[in-house]
Amino acid sequence: MMNETLKIQNAIKKHEGELVKDAQQLVDDSNIFKSGDFEESQLRNVLEVANQTECVEVVENFILYQIGRDSSGKKWKYRGFGESLVDKIKSGRVYGITDKIVKELKLQDSKVDEVWLKLTRLYLGYLNRYFIYRKNT
Repeated sequence: MMNETLKIQNAIKKHEGELVKDAQQLVDDSNIFKSGDFEESQLRNVLEVANQTECVEVVENFILYQIGRDSSGKKWKYRGFGESLVDKIKSGRVYGITDKIVKELKLQDSKVDEVWLKLTRLYLGYLNRYFIYRKNT
């Protein structure tokens, strides 16, 4: 019998394509790569926060902080990019996939945050890669 960690990893792999498509759609819909002021380092910083915490709310808090600091409106506020990203993580595709995996594997509530954080990290990584592609082509 497969252990729970391996089951979670396999379930996440099944949904990676959805995460990639959704991250790419967010970049394309917001046109964040055209803002002129939004840099690769800003997404890397969020990814770094996600990799250093065990809590998705910390990531959300950091993004909200960045939105609040964007006085020019050409970074995190550009076409609602930051708010849309928070929505994707909190109640959109990222959380939706989390919920699917938890139900599919009949995981305990204590595992929800673990799965959610792993998916958030992946999502931010895909977002960063595609942003770099769009900004530089």
